[in-house]
Amino acid sequence: MNQLNYKQKCLIGIGICILVGGIVWYKHTNGINGEEFSSNDNLAVQEKETQEERKAVEEEIVVYVTGAVKQEGVYSLKLTSRISDAIEKAGGLAENADIELINLAYQLEDGMKIRIPFQGEDEKASPENSEENESKQSKWITKESGTKETSQESEEKQNDTTKKNRKINLNTAGLNELDELPGIGPAIAQRIIDYRKEKGKFTQIEQIKEVKGIGESKFEKVKDYICIK
Repeated sequence: MNQLNYKQKCLIGIGICILVGGIVWYKHTNGINGEEFSSNDNLAVQEKETQEERKAVEEEIVVYVTGAVKQEGVYSLKLTSRISDAIEKAGGLAENADIELINLAYQLEDGMKIRIPFQGEDEKASPENSEENESKQSKWITKESGTKETSQESEEKQNDTTKKNRKINLNTAGLNELDELPGIGPAIAQRIIDYRKEKGKFTQIEQIKEVKGIGESKFEKVKDYICIK
C-alpha cells in the first residue's frame, strides 16, 4: 500500500477535527436546549400548582363552631358553605341541641362564630314572632370573639341582675310580673295565680313546683327570682 503523503495526512486530520468538533457542538447545543426546556416546564408546573393552591385558599372560609355539637373547634369550609355544613364538620349535633331558631341554610362568612344552643336556653322564644326570632338568632351567629359582651348580651345581663335584686313575691305578683320569670310564660303565670286562689298563699317557694308545668329544672331557673312575703 502506498504511504500517504503529507498533504493527504493533513486533509484527513482536518476532516477528523471537523467531525469531532461537530459532534461535540451538537451534543452541547442539544444539552443546553434540553435543560432550558426542562427548566421551563418545571417552572410552568410549579406556577400552575401555586395558582391552584392560592385559588383553593381563596375559596375557603374558616369558622368557629361551639355549643351543642359533638366536636367544638375551628374548621375550614368551602366558600359557599352553610350552617348545616359547619355542623357536619363539627361531628354533628349533640343530643340536647336546639336548632329551632337556627337557619341551617344560612350562608357563612369567613371568621364567623356559630354557637348551637342547648335545649332550654331560650324557652321564652316565640316561633311565630319572626322579628324576635331574627334577633335571637343573632346571638348564635356572630363575628365577635366571644371575649367581650355584645350590647344585647350586656343589656340582658343587666336586666337579669335587676330581676334578681328585685324578687317577685309569689303571693302578690300579677300576671305580667310572673310572666317575666325565666321559663314562665303567660299560661304558667295564670296557673300560679289560680293555684294561689285555690290553695291559699305560698308558705315556701318550693311550693311553686306543685303548679302544673313547673318541674325541678324550671324551679332551679326561677328560685333566685322569687320570694314569699
